[in-house]
Order: sequence, then C-alpha cells, then structure tokens
Amino acid sequence: MEKAIFQQTPKISIDIKQTSKGFLYIGSLIINADNVDELDSLIEQALYKIRTKIANFNITPQQEKKDLPKTDNIELDLGETELFERLRKLRLELAKKENFPPYVVFHDSVLKLFAKLKPLTKEEMLKIGGVGEKRFEKYGKLFLEILQDSVK
Repeated sequence: MEKAIFQQTPKISIDIKQTSKGFLYIGSLIINADNVDELDSLIEQALYKIRTKIANFNITPQQEKKDLPKTDNIELDLGETELFERLRKLRLELAKKENFPPYVVFHDSVLKLFAKLKPLTKEEMLKIGGVGEKRFEKYGKLFLEILQDSVK
C-alpha cells in the first residue's frame, strides 16, 4: 500500500493512501480553523491539494516529463513579476485586515498563475485551481481589478 502524507501548514493535515489495487482514499483530514471564514478557505485549500495529489498518483513517469503545468516552476518575465508583486501586496493587505496568514487568501502558486494567465473575467479566474466561488466572491473582484488594470 502506497501512502502520501503532506502537511501544508499546521492548520491542514491530509493523509491520502493508495491500496495495492490502486484505489485512493483519505486516511485522515484535519483542519484547524479559528473561525468559519478561515474554515471555508482551508477546506477549499484542502480540496485543491487532494485533487492535485490524486492527479499526481495517476501520472506515469513518462507523462510527468511532458509539458504538464507545474505551479511550483512557473517562470515569470519582468512584467509578470511586477504584477505578481502587486498581487502579493494586495493579498498581504487583505490578510492583515482579516488577521489571516496570506496563504489563506490565495497561495503564491495561484498568484503566479494570475500573473502568467491574466484572467480578466470571473469565469476565467474560476478555471484556475485554488479559486472557488466563495473565495472569488470574497477576494476575486479585487484581484481582477489589478489584473484588468495591468492589461490596459
């Protein structure tokens, strides 16, 4: 039985296991939130991580070498880096205002995808992993303003 345990933060702990027949299941999921808004955000993050982990279980070594997008390795040009920093600044302001760590708003990998792909509508933004309806309603419009301004 193959086992994958990862702990993104002390607030999220996920234990995903794979049986010898290839079935995946969650052995445990622990989320420690201080309030309902944080819980909602952490659940979205956990689901994103679970989907990513399951997708990675299903990738063969040959597929992994192909051009699969890896959010950790996104290379940004100078303009995209400047946009990424503007997005990080907004994220930090929002996190401080709500007394959350910045990753609760959006992960760096999501901000890098924003800077690279420059989604200009709600629909485009919702296609990016790590952005759900609730998170968009709470933060997405503010990030869209910066993204739309960057294209002008």
